Amino acid sequence: MQTRIEEAERLHIQRALERTGGSISETADLLGTSRKTLWEKMKRLKMKTVEFELSQPGAER
Repeated sequence: MQTRIEEAERLHIQRALERTGGSISETADLLGTSRKTLWEKMKRLKMKTVEFELSQPGAER
């Protein structure tokens, strides 16, 4: 079961990823954190960038 803090973190990261087209580097910069920290948080929250990359217009994988 996710806590409210985890839900808020997930939503915050999700919105940033959508804004950057799934780019980890750009998302980390936008959130003011390192790529490593972002990856670790995403792993803990069971998030994948592919779902954000594929949601962008013109994205093919």
